[in-house]
Amino acid sequence: HIALREILLDAGADLGIREYGYYAMNSLRLEKSFGIWSAEFTQGYTPGMTGMDRWIDFSKGDFIGKAALLAERSRGPARRLVKALLSGERLASTSEHPWLAFGPDGSPCGEVRVAVWSPKHESNLCLALVSSAVAGGPFTTSTPTGEGLQATHLANFAE
Repeated sequence: HIALREILLDAGADLGIREYGYYAMNSLRLEKSFGIWSAEFTQGYTPGMTGMDRWIDFSKGDFIGKAALLAERSRGPARRLVKALLSGERLASTSEHPWLAFGPDGSPCGEVRVAVWSPKHESNLCLALVSSAVAGGPFTTSTPTGEGLQATHLANFAE
């Protein structure tokens, strides 16, 4: 791996190729809606909540969980994973610890799962699992230091 890394860096030197770090990788994956297990995908989230239900082939006959997935599809998921832009100063680092999210009426509606600075949007970007009633609209959150942030809906995850 070390030899390949050195070959690639040498070959791209005249193009300005350089290595990037963990925070940059997190920004890129969030901008592209690339989720990871134990963060955006867990056993506690359904495919409908995360937008991954579009990859399920319901015509393939019976399978474990099919009835529950079809019922959720019919009524809609209780929560949705959304991408949102966050107000406030540029985050110094990726936040990977959940922050409570609050709906327009001030009641808890879910949580921000991860937040990071997004060069693409020139804004803080987050993934939040919020109630379907709030998904698609504004919500607020508070950082661990108590700073209140406004969240503006950007997209449902995986869209």
